[in-house]
Amino acid sequence: MKKILLLLLVSIICIACTNDDDSTPVPYTLIAESNLNGGEGIPKQNLVITNGTIWNNLITSMDSENNVSDSFTETTIDFSTYTVIAVFDEVRPSSAYGLEVGVFQDVSNIIVDVNYISFGGDAFTMVRQPFYIVKIENSNLPIVFQ
Repeated sequence: MKKILLLLLVSIICIACTNDDDSTPVPYTLIAESNLNGGEGIPKQNLVITNGTIWNNLITSMDSENNVSDSFTETTIDFSTYTVIAVFDEVRPSSAYGLEVGVFQDVSNIIVDVNYISFGGDAFTMVRQPFYIVKIENSNLPIVFQ
């Protein structure tokens, strides 16, 4: 009886310690990681873009102050193959802020892990709005932001 209880206890501990993080990195192409001037009127948001109309409207909004899209690695996207993920931080009072974005997949979701970074220290006191834009291959899985 003691052996059965010991075996049961060991089994419960092993199951409890099993890593539930079965996510794997999703390959993506970085389109842009930079800052807007803050006057473009783009709110803090996470976007999943699946068509050219929304994409072109976003580029137009981003380019309203400066031609930010000139520094994009690409602006023509084949939405039959790719989905664009765009993350915009809030407008910040200096250049001491940024974004880190990771894209992962588990059995039920594409997970976009967004980290808002404050670099601290000396920074230009120029208003900035960090953004991060990537494209991933289309998937039937829903995209969730964390």
